[in-house]
Amino acid sequence: MKNYFQILIFSLLAITVSCTQNYNQTKQLVIRKSYTPFEGWTNNDSLELIVNSSATTIEYIIRKQADSIDIEHFIALENDITKMFYRNDTCKLIASKQYKSDNKTLTIRKYLFDIEEDNDDECSIFVLENFGIICIKSEAWPYADVFYNSENAYVFDELKKDTSDFFWDYMPIF
Repeated sequence: MKNYFQILIFSLLAITVSCTQNYNQTKQLVIRKSYTPFEGWTNNDSLELIVNSSATTIEYIIRKQADSIDIEHFIALENDITKMFYRNDTCKLIASKQYKSDNKTLTIRKYLFDIEEDNDDECSIFVLENFGIICIKSEAWPYADVFYNSENAYVFDELKKDTSDFFWDYMPIF
């Protein structure tokens, strides 16, 4: 019950902030690839990643470009990276890792979505700092959606090299 009140309050705050404050919006084309061990990688389609940021919130929207239908929608607090909101529930930050590549330091945060008393809903959401959502990976089934563009495709090379359980867990998705 407490969680519903937090979401309601946060939603009202987000609406109030979005109506009263200016926000910066960036849009970029991303490619979505899906993986299952049965089919391997499948090319889905080109999508649009929209990032609306204000002084207090960051909103991530993944949208089908052709028909403007939102596929996924996330809200994060600008000053609190310990949680984000997805499907009307709170996702907690469970890990963060830095990778070094070509004199760049990449920070990827891993959030867990898990509704108590629900089965098969658990998923990890990976956020690349200064880009947005890069992967939604089921923790219940061997399935993942990966989002990238030409500028951050190298991030997945770094994840492939990682032998820890930060990304791979039980399922090698590459």
